[in-house]
Amino acid sequence: MSTPQDNNMVPVEDAEQQLVAYLDGELSEDERIVVEARLADDYDYRLRLQRLERAWDMLDSLPRVEASDQFVHTTVEMISVAASQELETIQVRQKSRSWRIAAITGAAAVAAAVLGFAWISQSASRQNEELLTELPLIENMDRYQKVDEVEFLERLRSEGLFVSEVDDGV
Repeated sequence: MSTPQDNNMVPVEDAEQQLVAYLDGELSEDERIVVEARLADDYDYRLRLQRLERAWDMLDSLPRVEASDQFVHTTVEMISVAASQELETIQVRQKSRSWRIAAITGAAAVAAAVLGFAWISQSASRQNEELLTELPLIENMDRYQKVDEVEFLERLRSEGLFVSEVDDGV
């Protein structure tokens, strides 16, 4: 007899499946040997096998009924309708999915364009601000190039000659 600590203790459902596979001849040679060894050692396991064999024998004693052509035809039609409905459902899902992918891709492209425009606009704006702050220098560049020394320009600025011109422009 087996004890709960045995390694060959498996859940009842698994044992039932194993015994059904044994009765149907679906086990490999190694699996069959394991089942037969357990049958030799485990009384409860043998009882389960005997119950399953009796159930199999009872099924064999039931009268055989042949399905009518109408039943077969109706069943095939139902399967066909179910398959076409499933195919239609799958196609609708795929269309919906492709629209979502297209919408997400379009939204990502628009977002990238907006961000790119904002970045370029910001960059250009910064460059324009720099040019505006340097506008008086740029406007008078020809005059400044004629001066040989920077000290001369600094003296002019300290005397206030440039301040009045800038104030007039503002």
